[in-house]
Amino acid sequence: MTYVGIVIEGIEDIAAEEVKGTIKGKRRILFDKEKEDYQTIDTVYKLEEEFTFSVQEDIINALKKKKWKIQEPFRVTCKRAGNHLFTANDIEKEIGALIYGQGYAVSLSNPKTTVYIDIQEEQCTIGKLIKDDIEKRAYRVRRNSAGISASLAAAIVKKAGITTTESMLDPL
Repeated sequence: MTYVGIVIEGIEDIAAEEVKGTIKGKRRILFDKEKEDYQTIDTVYKLEEEFTFSVQEDIINALKKKKWKIQEPFRVTCKRAGNHLFTANDIEKEIGALIYGQGYAVSLSNPKTTVYIDIQEEQCTIGKLIKDDIEKRAYRVRRNSAGISASLAAAIVKKAGITTTESMLDPL
């Protein structure tokens, strides 16, 4: 199985090293083995297919042919980057309607499967969401706007070569 990790731009090499993967492109890495915990990755999904497109209809037409194999109920989440004449919400509704049309039940609040549509410029990648918002660590009681994300902090510590036997002081 192949997984896609979404990371903060600029730390792709560090994240790829963490999961023994490769850099797929801007903010994306590929790897073959799922982990329990991720330090430098914010979102993980299992890769199902990918293709290039020019307009929204290309995405819809490519996925009309797909025979979905998912646990019910489901939801569709789309994240996109680039200049397009459609929104992520447009894609979520269209693809959700296609899957619903194949007889699957929908639950936006409590899905068993989240179909993840990742659009970067003219590249569309489809998968099943494994983990999202990983940077929101459970041990952080509250987040503030002055702090950096946990995944960026982990990348900085890894890049600095700080080991578990060393101490680090944050002067701020």
